[in-house]
Amino acid sequence: MDLYCIYRELKAVQLTTINKERAEIICDHWINHGSVPGTKYVSDGERLFIPARMDESTLPLRVAGLHEACPTPNALANALVGGAERSIEREGEGDGSIEGSELRGRPYVLTYVPGKSVANPALRFAEVVGERCGVVARGKKARGVKGTAYLSLRQGATSRDVLRGMLQVAHLRHLPFRADLDADAARRWALEESAARAAADVDAFMAELTRAGWQHQKVLLSSAERAPFRVEGGAEGWEDLAEALSP
Repeated sequence: MDLYCIYRELKAVQLTTINKERAEIICDHWINHGSVPGTKYVSDGERLFIPARMDESTLPLRVAGLHEACPTPNALANALVGGAERSIEREGEGDGSIEGSELRGRPYVLTYVPGKSVANPALRFAEVVGERCGVVARGKKARGVKGTAYLSLRQGATSRDVLRGMLQVAHLRHLPFRADLDADAARRWALEESAARAAADVDAFMAELTRAGWQHQKVLLSSAERAPFRVEGGAEGWEDLAEALSP
């Protein structure tokens, strides 16, 4: 009884700060309803002692260091080929090469570990390359297809960048399954489409957060989640990285 009373007291507190779970609830509501929910809605949906609701979705998200998101150069190349800046400009239809200028402006890296369904073409692609890779998710009607998204933040990434990355993951969850594309094409399309949608949404999304009273100036992340990556050598270092990763 005492524990239940404590639980109810904690649930009654409507915090205006944003952590990972609250951000995901807010982003999901934005995708589904086109608006930012208030603190009561998020407080009612937030879990205190059991895994977050979005961790049980078809595409749970982990915010982690780059070494965990991309443990090999091949995994990093797969993640960077379909990046956010390229998707905004719709340059992803080229030969798949990577430019250093593209990488320098990237505030985060998003990768995906596909689920273990043989019906998932993303899994077939992952088996071929042997790496984590960005791929299309089937959304909430996924017939059990499930994977894990990894979001790795660059040093200097702002709270706006973090929320944009979470918006991209929310869009990934809701993208349709592209049976007309092979696994590699589906991966590229999903990354580019979700990144473009997140980029188009983020300004209005941030304005709505302010209107709804959310303190979005700093997203609360653990030290393990906020483990930023950086490239030594400035612009020259980015060019060297691009050259090393290009096919």
